Amino acid sequence: MIGTHYVGIQGKQLSEFSYYIGGDMLGSFYEESVKKVDDSQAIITISKAESHNQELQKKEYRVDISVLTELESIIRKNHMNFWNRKKFTNMFIADGASKGYRFVFENKTIGFSSQIYPQRYLRKLQKLNSIINEYIKEE
Repeated sequence: MIGTHYVGIQGKQLSEFSYYIGGDMLGSFYEESVKKVDDSQAIITISKAESHNQELQKKEYRVDISVLTELESIIRKNHMNFWNRKKFTNMFIADGASKGYRFVFENKTIGFSSQIYPQRYLRKLQKLNSIINEYIKEE
């Protein structure tokens, strides 16, 4: 089937990526986002708060645009552009946080979230976070 693997993103480049954890009982929040600045740079922003009453803390890292190329490679390889159609588990934890991902390919946004990801999906998602951690470590 020609072209079915990348429906909606074929010929488009990743311009933004974000990963967040939020919605637990304490109101904690954590987000890693990557956004294209220009043809050579991107900004990684880490935002976090421990609870509802804590002010959101942000830290930015200006990095090489190749971070988006590496993230895009993992997204395409694992067909994550179709994961918005998946129901990852039938579990719901009343006080539990959700973990969500959002990819922006120029004007096409794809997102999904779950409280729990099965191990086979979690391993693939962790590769995205590892890439970001490598770029932050270099700063």
